[in-house]
Amino acid sequence: MFKMNIYIVNFFILISISFSFTSTVKPGIISQAFQIVGRCNKEHPLDMKEMEKAVKSFELPTSEEGKCFISCFLEGFGLITDRQINLDKSIEFNKMQFHNPDNLEKANAISAACKEELTTSTEEGCDFAIAASKCMLEKSKEMGFKFFQFHS
Repeated sequence: MFKMNIYIVNFFILISISFSFTSTVKPGIISQAFQIVGRCNKEHPLDMKEMEKAVKSFELPTSEEGKCFISCFLEGFGLITDRQINLDKSIEFNKMQFHNPDNLEKANAISAACKEELTTSTEEGCDFAIAASKCMLEKSKEMGFKFFQFHS
């Protein structure tokens, strides 16, 4: 139990860091992320090895529980609904993270490209969230852009 709590805390820290791109973050976003992660971990407990990979190297989970955790998280923020990327919510979410206009433009372009690419997706259930996450990572690499930027 103690080891699990360490990884959950690390995951929360990871989320907090990912939301701290600039000094201005929409109030309550970190609190909301903590609530969503807590709820999703209760509904879909992550395997500790998958949690560690997610925290240390942003590797997407491969277990059903791990995939459903990611789905729960993305749905919790409204980023995916009914097997679709919710572009309006994605743009709103991007605005909370990226205050540099160039970065915001890139993030929105990636969100739009993945929405378009996955419009005809046949992925079911939690696999759609993984497909959406993979798309975001691949498009980010293609554009030389990092969604997660850490500041000291």
